[in-house]
Amino acid sequence: MYDMSPNDQLSFFQVAGIHGKPYREWNEAGGERADGWEGYCPHGEKLFLPWHRPYLALYEQEISRHARRIAATYPPRFRARYVQEANSLRIPFWDWAAEQVVPQATVPARVRINVPNGQNLRSVEIENPLSTYRFPRQALSGQYGPWDSQFRPQIVHCPSPYRYPDSANSNLQARPYKQWVYDSLTRARNFNEFATPEGGGVGLEQVHNAVHWDGSCGGQFLALDFTAFDPLL
Repeated sequence: MYDMSPNDQLSFFQVAGIHGKPYREWNEAGGERADGWEGYCPHGEKLFLPWHRPYLALYEQEISRHARRIAATYPPRFRARYVQEANSLRIPFWDWAAEQVVPQATVPARVRINVPNGQNLRSVEIENPLSTYRFPRQALSGQYGPWDSQFRPQIVHCPSPYRYPDSANSNLQARPYKQWVYDSLTRARNFNEFATPEGGGVGLEQVHNAVHWDGSCGGQFLALDFTAFDPLL
């Protein structure tokens, strides 16, 4: 998905861009008003939780589709195993309340994978797709309108003076996430209080906001415009 044309509706750039920037209509479903429209993702309202479910389902559907396509290219004696794994693949679920650390898979800048090599496999080193995402040159050059006032060419976790994952893990462990989730489940009197900041309690949206700050020391993961491009999401 990273390597697809950014103009392709099902590329990572376009699917991630549904959330915030580049503020373009997706699948001919634009904003009701042209002035001041800033993407599709709703915050501070009852649509916050239900909107994210089909959005992530679209992303998961495309990840699965690409996995099955790639698995089918492996040599016959390995193919069945790769196809089986591809058929069961789903997007990773980060349980930030269980251990309150960022996923280890997002830490190394490079990883090794097995790729087809004739009738065998060979190990190659690639940039870790869960570590960062590099914005396409078309976005950086302004083809889709103003992009990033800080001119960041890619997603960065915990920029200096912070350190990733150490600073992020310290942030996460300093919060009472388990208690907050429990309070959301047991103290809310209606769905709005459970899901949103309404009522002055701790709704899931507020818990979500704190994770966006802590998981990457603020920065792009906190910014609505760019957070969906971050593999942490």
